[in-house]
Amino acid sequence: MGKRSIIITSAASAYGAACVRAFAAAGYRLILADESESAARALLDGLGEKHADSPVVIGSAANKLQIHNIIAEGIETYGRIDGLVHIAAIGDDTEFTDQSEEFLQTLVSQSLMGALLINQAIVRQFLKQDAAAESGIASGGVIVNIVQSGLVETGGVAGATIQAGVEAMSKTLAVRYAKEAIRANCISAGLISGAPLDDAVLKSGRKTSAAHRLGDVQNVADAATYLAGEKAQFVSGTTLNVDGGGILTFNSIGQGNGSTA
Repeated sequence: MGKRSIIITSAASAYGAACVRAFAAAGYRLILADESESAARALLDGLGEKHADSPVVIGSAANKLQIHNIIAEGIETYGRIDGLVHIAAIGDDTEFTDQSEEFLQTLVSQSLMGALLINQAIVRQFLKQDAAAESGIASGGVIVNIVQSGLVETGGVAGATIQAGVEAMSKTLAVRYAKEAIRANCISAGLISGAPLDDAVLKSGRKTSAAHRLGDVQNVADAATYLAGEKAQFVSGTTLNVDGGGILTFNSIGQGNGSTA
């Protein structure tokens, strides 16, 4: 197989930018989607001439028309799309009982519905590509959804609910479309420097996490390139915790407030 093309959403975010650099280093052809075109293009500029012509699409996963444009740009540039890295990680540091219905609806629309819409669109594209393939052999595609853990322990009720939904979606996609050679996995990012978590949570995490330090966004990006790559071709429907053992610490000693993420 030649060079594979991959969409990275929220490309200019901390997780997204790390993934862009990691996938570029791994030789992938890039399609960047972000609400800030200037930030995404600045990111590409740092990758050198090799990726200077990579498409940048102004878009959000919460907008169906923009999702269409993201995929269409990838097809026009490369002829096919082989993977999706969707940054679904969110923070939730406001008191649940103070959150308005409008706030909750917006959170669900932008985060959970956005994940559903872009995953649905990319699965449709994978199936369309295989239906048009002359070989008749399904080449499928790969999906990596990245969520933020630690919201349960820090009391982020709405955020934790949405992140759990994205995990469940990833697992169900893996089962439903396994015969079509589509793999779907999830990364649960823990206490990571640059994560969308309150500064107090991250500061506390340095003391209470199993590793007694914060992780780096590069750790998350490395996990994403593994899950999207050939070495993980029999890995699907799993959630990979990138948290320095934080979930084990929380489960074993029952400490909250950032002991896991």
